[in-house]
Amino acid sequence: MNANPQEFVRRNTLRGVLALSRNWAIIFVTAAISIWANNIFVYLISVWIIGIFQYAIGEVLLHEASHYNLFRNKKLNDYLEVFYSLPFFVTISQYRGYHLDHHYKMNTEADHLVEDYEILGLKKEKKNMFWIWFIKPVLGYAGYFYIRHVI
Repeated sequence: MNANPQEFVRRNTLRGVLALSRNWAIIFVTAAISIWANNIFVYLISVWIIGIFQYAIGEVLLHEASHYNLFRNKKLNDYLEVFYSLPFFVTISQYRGYHLDHHYKMNTEADHLVEDYEILGLKKEKKNMFWIWFIKPVLGYAGYFYIRHVI
């Protein structure tokens, strides 16, 4: 049975809107709970939770929109960039150009992600995943790394 790559992508506007709405709602509710609790431990957990959903928006949903897969209507993928690309200081067209460059050069020395993975420690044979997934995000390293690349 040969699967066509198109079979893996089912564009659905309702599902895209729900995913985007859910992620932003969780971010705002988590921030509100953190402010209400006024506790350092709740704050640290909140930062981690918010980071997870920011990642989902800024990487997963933005990625799908860049391939015109987030919404059934192709134009919506560009028009709604205010919700998934502009909060990360990039337009959908800028991301699309940057991302498509990665596709053209995938896994070669010219692929910028190969260097990024090296810098982030993801290519090490013995990775400390606890450090990468739990400690680095709380320290703000991912934000520093992102801002450095945007500038």
